[in-house]
Amino acid sequence: MEGEHLDEPFLTEHGARNVAAQCAVVFTGISLMGVAPAVMLWSTSGEWKFDPFYEAGLPMSLPYGILDSHSRMAIAWALAAVLQVAIGVGWVPVPRVVHRVLGYTLCVWGVAAFGSGCVLEMLEYSGVVSFLHWADGVMILLNMVFAVDQAKRRKLSTHSNAALCLIAWCLYPGLARLVGFSLEYFVPCGIDAFGGYEFLTASFCGCLLWSLRTGQTSKPLGVNAVIFGIYATIDLGNALLLGTFLRCPEPLLERWAMFR
Repeated sequence: MEGEHLDEPFLTEHGARNVAAQCAVVFTGISLMGVAPAVMLWSTSGEWKFDPFYEAGLPMSLPYGILDSHSRMAIAWALAAVLQVAIGVGWVPVPRVVHRVLGYTLCVWGVAAFGSGCVLEMLEYSGVVSFLHWADGVMILLNMVFAVDQAKRRKLSTHSNAALCLIAWCLYPGLARLVGFSLEYFVPCGIDAFGGYEFLTASFCGCLLWSLRTGQTSKPLGVNAVIFGIYATIDLGNALLLGTFLRCPEPLLERWAMFR
């Protein structure tokens, strides 16, 4: 808000901004569970790969280490984002300059971590899902710029809501992967074969952001919720068109699945 000062906590003890901060931490924790398949692969084979799905028997023109590095950077960014939120909400009592410096560091770091993901999509994959992932990258950049702008203008409520939207878009791929791998308990093929898990994940993200709207400063939440809804609708339409919405294609091809 215009009347807030630099020496005040970015996020107050009570109120909508504090709720948004807590949701950001919870969302980050859930998204980090996207590494669960890597833990399972390590427990059964002794191999430690952050994203084993793309490596297991599927052709890749790029070295797997590039994808693995992208995943490592993204996970480390998520952990740093938790610290940034904790500082902003006042849970970690440090000078305000630390929050500012870490914020700019996360911006540069995020461009490298999530921008590399978009580049990998362009070089390795194609189709509707890849298009949606590129759109994810665009939303990351837009929310990043908006969050920094609102912080400079001392509109801290709007800044915190924009930061929550940024975290949602940054960590959406990890959460979608967790949902997709979990659904393999019920769908007898891998997530390279069936669709719809991105629809479920994007719908959840959109509903979460929409439910947190409280006033004029929460407009970023509403806008991003609508865009998540459009994202979900496109993925749903694609899955229904291909006949793979939470089902294996016909005829069923032998494909890799984490939980088979």
